[in-house]
Amino acid sequence: MSIDELILALLSAPIFTGLEPPQLKSLALLAETVACDDGEDLIRDGELGDAAFVVASGSVAVHPAEIGDDSGIVLGAGTVVGELAMFVDTTHSATVTAIGEVHTLRIERSALLEAMAADPVLAEGFVEVMRRRLDGLAVRLRETDQRLDLDSDRSWQPAASLH
Repeated sequence: MSIDELILALLSAPIFTGLEPPQLKSLALLAETVACDDGEDLIRDGELGDAAFVVASGSVAVHPAEIGDDSGIVLGAGTVVGELAMFVDTTHSATVTAIGEVHTLRIERSALLEAMAADPVLAEGFVEVMRRRLDGLAVRLRETDQRLDLDSDRSWQPAASLH
């Protein structure tokens, strides 16, 4: 893949939105391109993660461990799987499998942390992305809390005794 194709793949993933062209280029240069064949696992449930994968082309199926069956969530180009492993030690809670031929960018945590240490603007870009995401989460939690408060205003009756 050319550097332009790598940058386009990064641009299509929301976590990289807002990063400046020099930061996107440095990410593209540190990313390893990985091609996967149909049925090949990118990530396995229970394994320690040290990298995230940006799906550049093709699709993957995510099989969360808690579901416990073969029904996976299909994700296409522009999605990131194993995102948390890009920043901190984590154990994967899902298996991610290639559907057909898939091309990814593998961003290893150690390389990303090194790049952020060398380029404070890159680190600040990720801080801003995380801040926006946490703000969105806080809004959704407040909305849920308000809905729960509304539900608690209804007259509540205890369940009939089991005795």
